[in-house]
Amino acid sequence: MLALAQEKGLLVITNLMQRYNPMIGRVQQIIKRNLLGKPLHGYFENYASDEGLSPSHWFWNREISGGIFIEHGVHFFDLFEYWLGSGHVVGAQRVLRPGSGLEEQVQATVRYENDVLVNFYHGFTQPGRLDRQELRIVFEHGDITLEEWVPTRLKLRGIVNEEQMQQLLDIFPGAGFDISAVYGGPDRKQRGRHQDFEAFQKIELHFGHETDKQHLYGELLRNFFTEQSDYLRGRIDKRRSTEENGLRSLEMAHQASLMAQ
Repeated sequence: MLALAQEKGLLVITNLMQRYNPMIGRVQQIIKRNLLGKPLHGYFENYASDEGLSPSHWFWNREISGGIFIEHGVHFFDLFEYWLGSGHVVGAQRVLRPGSGLEEQVQATVRYENDVLVNFYHGFTQPGRLDRQELRIVFEHGDITLEEWVPTRLKLRGIVNEEQMQQLLDIFPGAGFDISAVYGGPDRKQRGRHQDFEAFQKIELHFGHETDKQHLYGELLRNFFTEQSDYLRGRIDKRRSTEENGLRSLEMAHQASLMAQ
């Protein structure tokens, strides 16, 4: 299908809009610049609402939705691949709802490049008012936590030197931050993973604010389709989300679904 589309000058794209969120791009800059050291581990926890999903809703019908990994999990497999490089599923499980046999909870572990393990959990079990999500990446020198399925807020904790601190402030203009400790003289010397480095502050940085998720989702979709249209018209020669990205995330979701069964 992808080859046929390319032959006819068409695009076969998947609605993987996470890459178009500026917050996601800021995290990518931290990873690329090695500002908190190397990423070591990550997780995505999705405590989703099923309040509007009656037992007869198409969501529960695997023949229509494909199951939770395929219907919902693809976005987050792709998101971490955007940050960490290619990955493959190494394990997956699921939980069926007692009395109905509906697949209500799934989890998977994916090994990304440089042996970064990321855990994914999706549970459709919550009242609407408790729908919530949390995403975290642990680095050698700190961690980043994002909230919501379309992330709107970020918290960063870590130990940094002067140059790293300035780069973080450039990436997150107007961010609020607290200094938990200041290191001077011999206390600047730090050690982790059998490596020596220096830091002058332990910080906690907060960025972002309460934003309507649906409004932000709409904005990301507009950015997504604008870029794809510009590509078709020859205005740009590179896209953040391609056909190959969509295929990769679907392959990972399919693999996780098979393992979980």
